[in-house]
Amino acid sequence: MYDEALRKAVLQAKWSWSSSSISVLAQLMALARAEQLTRVEADLVVPIPQAWDRRLMRHYNPAEVIAHVLGRSLGVRVARNLLRRKRRVSLQKRVSLQRRFANQKDSFRVRRAATAKGKRILLVDDVLTTGATCSEASHALKQAGAAACTVAVLGRVLGTR
Repeated sequence: MYDEALRKAVLQAKWSWSSSSISVLAQLMALARAEQLTRVEADLVVPIPQAWDRRLMRHYNPAEVIAHVLGRSLGVRVARNLLRRKRRVSLQKRVSLQRRFANQKDSFRVRRAATAKGKRILLVDDVLTTGATCSEASHALKQAGAAACTVAVLGRVLGTR
């Protein structure tokens, strides 16, 4: 649950100049959810990509840091450049809950479909609110031939649909 304590920790970690806090949260997640993550039997770990200008503001992609921690924990390769942003979208937090799926529509592309083909993918992001971003990313990966996509996030906001 993305409650007040986790929310505070994630927001502080995301807006820090260092990726160490988000890495610690990811390590805690890997320990707490080891059984569930192992059951996914992922072939690849794929982070939700960040737009280039947001990367400049943050200096790192939180989803990528989490993906590397989970990949290392599971012994699974991280394909950090497999999924790319196809077009610029408005920040989800600035879009109404009802418009978030439309905002993300056709916003991702898979760089090398052969890498995704037949693979079970663990798709990683920091926080899931409506699921619009992960849904659209998962759709792109499945269109490229992925066998399955499972989402792993640090926190899940409930009651937003």
